[in-house]
Amino acid sequence: MIPVSLYAFYFHPLKLLPILLRYFLPKNLLLRKVTLKIEEIYENFDVILVASGRSAIYDFLNCIIKLKKFKNRNEVLIPDYICNVVDRAVIKSNLIPVKYKTDEYFRPMKEDIYTKISEKTLAVIFAPIFGSYDDTFVQAAELCARTTDAFIVFDNAQCISCKPPKETDAIILSFNNKDIWGVMGGALLIKREKSRAYLKFNPEKLSFHEEFRYLLEFFKILYKILISPLSASRSNRLYFEHSTCSRFPYMLNKKAISKISLVFALHGLNELQNYKIKREKNYKAFKEWCEILKIVKIIETKNVSTAPFIPVRVIGDIRNVLLTFNELGVQVKMPYALDDDPESSARRDVIAIPNNPNFDYTKIFRVIPELYQYSHIKKRV
Repeated sequence: MIPVSLYAFYFHPLKLLPILLRYFLPKNLLLRKVTLKIEEIYENFDVILVASGRSAIYDFLNCIIKLKKFKNRNEVLIPDYICNVVDRAVIKSNLIPVKYKTDEYFRPMKEDIYTKISEKTLAVIFAPIFGSYDDTFVQAAELCARTTDAFIVFDNAQCISCKPPKETDAIILSFNNKDIWGVMGGALLIKREKSRAYLKFNPEKLSFHEEFRYLLEFFKILYKILISPLSASRSNRLYFEHSTCSRFPYMLNKKAISKISLVFALHGLNELQNYKIKREKNYKAFKEWCEILKIVKIIETKNVSTAPFIPVRVIGDIRNVLLTFNELGVQVKMPYALDDDPESSARRDVIAIPNNPNFDYTKIFRVIPELYQYSHIKKRV
């Protein structure tokens, strides 16, 4: 079996060579190229390239809490189902995360947001995960704009090409194994009229030693892929997706993006349209597999066919389902942890399958007689 890792080039390591050649370009040139690609998507925003998506949230919050107008505000509204790095970025900024409810399709519930907004609200963060962006997000942003002057932030880590509502003040992007494959790196986009008027942020430049650490991290990842590819855990204990943000390169900091991050960000941004086409093909193959085996049910968000992760609801014992994907070589994204606790989750039956555009899922998710060699599948089919 060929493992399906989040890392894109396990099939064809030679594909890395032309991409890595860009590492020898001047960093300023790479910065300009990546910035221009992002500005093609988000025309009215200034782009600041930073160490990671999680750091971009932290950087923005630290930028706005210094404004005199908002000195008495200390609450940030965030979704109740999201990666805990968002909570950590808020807390490390000495602010209080206030969670609003999301529906079964991961969309904000406007009525709950309305009740949570107060005179202490500094910002409202929306996160269109798993292809969930639709008019509900637009309506929620419009509600916030009418109700409060708090900053409206869209965390587009999983949907880089998604243009948010006109009310948006800031956008968060991530280049680390979500919409595009990469080695950390992210971007903070601030609405141009505000950025140039009073919201100014300049990340700290990386030292030679720090640049080298990021490069070393890339080679560690590559070694792990080639020698010991990642797969679903066989442990009897369930640990949900959770980050401590305490280990390099996952720490929250005010650092600029690394050169190796720029190299892969540029490649991913150039390939966005091709990724969309390949993901649609993969989605069709995976959907057919799900309909026949009936061990998971796809959560049909509006843009699920082109999302970097396909959310599914587990039917039956989650451990058996994880074992099935493990034996297919598919790395599963576990449910997000609840309240910084890796052993609890608000949606324990929701996992996500990475839709990796560098693989052909018509070959991986084949429903053929050989598949039934797995005894735990036989019992359920």
